[in-house]
Amino acid sequence: MDNVATALQGANKPNRHDEPCEPGDNKRSSDLCAQWKAADAARDTANYTLQLGWLGLLIGALTLGAAIAAAKFASDAATYTQAGANEAKRAANAAEQQLALGNKISEIELRAYIRSLEETFQRDPADPLKFTFRLPFKNVGHTPAQDVITYFASWFVTYRNVKDATGHRGGKPSNPMNVGSARWGTVANEQDITLFQYVTFSKTRLGLIVANKGVFYMDTTTYFVDEFGTRWVHHQMFYLNGRALANDCINTRYCKTERAREPEESDEDEEPPEDEDEHVIEDDDEEPADHSAPAPEGTPPTV
Repeated sequence: MDNVATALQGANKPNRHDEPCEPGDNKRSSDLCAQWKAADAARDTANYTLQLGWLGLLIGALTLGAAIAAAKFASDAATYTQAGANEAKRAANAAEQQLALGNKISEIELRAYIRSLEETFQRDPADPLKFTFRLPFKNVGHTPAQDVITYFASWFVTYRNVKDATGHRGGKPSNPMNVGSARWGTVANEQDITLFQYVTFSKTRLGLIVANKGVFYMDTTTYFVDEFGTRWVHHQMFYLNGRALANDCINTRYCKTERAREPEESDEDEEPPEDEDEHVIEDDDEEPADHSAPAPEGTPPTV
C-alpha cells in the first residue's frame, strides 16, 4: 500500500519539464519555460522591428523633407543666379554704351575741324580785269588733320534773260574754269592754309558782274582724315556778283562739313546750285584752264 501511495503521489507531482516559468526565470530544463522564452524573444523582436520601422519612416520623412528643401534652395539659388547674371549683363551693356558714348564724345572734342576763314579778293592796280582771290582755311580742332587735299573749280553764270556776246541766252553749261587741286599733307591744329585763285575777266563778263547780271562762282572741296581714321569733307561755294564787287567782299553760298562718301560717290560733276536770282551757266566754248597752284605763280586765265 505504501508503494501505491508513493506512486500516486509521484504521479500527481508536476514534471520538471512542465514546471511554470515566471518572467525572468531561466530554467533551461523546462520545456514550458523555453517556449515562453521563445515567445518573449519573438515579441521583443517584433517590438524592435516595429520601432525600427517607425524610426526608419521618420528618418525617411526627414530625408525627403531635406531633399525637398535642398531642391527648393537650389531652385531659388538658380533663380537668383540667373537674375544676377541678367543684372550683370545689363550692367556690362550699360558700361559698354557709356564707353562708346565716352569715345564718341572724345572724338567730337578732339578731332580735326577744317573751317573757312574770311575770303577776300584784290584787283590788280595795273589791270582792273585781273583778280586775285584769297581763300584761307584753318584747322580749328585739337588734333592734326591728315591727307588734306583741296579740289577747286570756278564758273561764270549769267541770268536766264541775259544774252552773251554771241547773242545766245544762258542755259547751257560752260566749261568750268580754274579746275585743279592743292595737296596740303598734314595740317596741324591751329594751322592756317590759303588757296589762291588768279582770274582775268573779259570786259564783257566783268561788265555783266558790275551790272549785276552775271555771277562768278568758286567751289572748294577739302578732304581730310582725322586722328581716329574718319574721312571728312569740307565743302564751300563762294560767289562774286555786282553787290559783292561794290562792297569789296565775297559772298558764301553754302558751307558744310560731313563724313566723306566713297570716292566713286563723289560730287565732282555736280553743277553749282541756282539761287533766288535764277542763275544759269552761260554758253561758252573756251577750253578749261588748268590752274592748280595755291601759290601766286603762272599766267592767270582769262574769264
